[in-house]
Amino acid sequence: MEVAAVRALILGLALFPSAAWAATGSVDVKVSNAPGEIVLDGIPTGLKAPAVLSDVPVGSHQLELEYGCMVGSATVTVVEGQATVIDLPLQNVGGTGMLRLKGLPGGAEVVVDGAVVARPEEGVTLRCGVRTVEVEAPGYEPFTSKVIVTSAKRVNLDVVMSAADISTAPTKPPPRPAEPDEPDEPMSEPDAGDDELDELDGLDEPDEPPRGGRGGDEDEPEEPEEEPAEEPDFEDYEEDDEDEDFDRDPDDFEDDEDIDEYSRDSFDNSDDDREGGGNAPVRAIVVTAFGAGAVGGVIYGASWGPSYRQELANYEALVAAGASQAQAWKNDVVDPLRQKMVAGYALGGVAAGAAVISYLVIPARDSDVIITPTHNGGMVTVRF
Repeated sequence: MEVAAVRALILGLALFPSAAWAATGSVDVKVSNAPGEIVLDGIPTGLKAPAVLSDVPVGSHQLELEYGCMVGSATVTVVEGQATVIDLPLQNVGGTGMLRLKGLPGGAEVVVDGAVVARPEEGVTLRCGVRTVEVEAPGYEPFTSKVIVTSAKRVNLDVVMSAADISTAPTKPPPRPAEPDEPDEPMSEPDAGDDELDELDGLDEPDEPPRGGRGGDEDEPEEPEEEPAEEPDFEDYEEDDEDEDFDRDPDDFEDDEDIDEYSRDSFDNSDDDREGGGNAPVRAIVVTAFGAGAVGGVIYGASWGPSYRQELANYEALVAAGASQAQAWKNDVVDPLRQKMVAGYALGGVAAGAAVISYLVIPARDSDVIITPTHNGGMVTVRF
């Protein structure tokens, strides 16, 4: 006979001797993630939640369930011929429990949740919950099981290990003896005959070709005689010296010197003006600055738009309801938001107009930006 049937029979005979003719009902026990055994009026039922307890006598009964750290209890009233549904509440009580291992062979190594147990024969104190137990022993197959540790209680685990089949166990082949190393033979030099070496030496220095081109007996061609270079005619140079451009009035030279001094002064002045500055795209810089101001103003004004519209709607709702604080709400909340929004849009419009005017007025070419130091700071001059 199964254990559950025996427990049910004991439960019926011990508590309800008249269950055969008494009115009964059923209890549908609902519970999530806690498949522990259901205890009815202090007696285990052999059923794990969730389950349906049938043939329960009419009346009030106490339900209990323990699953690791989860513990719950409730009182249920059974009605004749009806199924009473109860959602058993559970709470985590934490704590630790004791695990006893029975049937451990000699020299066994016990590992619980990846940690080796020092003295497993004395029992293991573990945190409540589901734990994985692994046992290895020489001459036995490994044993693995899961056990539920309940708070402040002792749990027994029967370790049943089967003997390992030695005949089918793979054997490692014996190590192969190392072969003695053969002595290295000295490298032999290439066997080249004396005749071959002589030929190689002959290739290094090629024979000189015979003079005279085709043969040594032929005469060398005579080189053509160089014609003597003509002597330069210095009369032409003397005529060039008498050029009319050099026959000038001394006053003309004085005028040229004035022109040279003026040109030198102009170059010197330009160098002084450029000291501390350089070319810069002034129009692009100014237009970009005003454009950034326009965008910033529009963004600032738009950021206050949602708040203004929301508070305006609240104000209109107060006016419709005839509330006395409507005008105060408008003065203290709505109007300041509107002023901020309008100020942002106005700033954006002014900056946008200034950007357009700068684009039309300032020349497109780069300008000289000159920084002139003064006694109280510096002066920036822009020259187009």
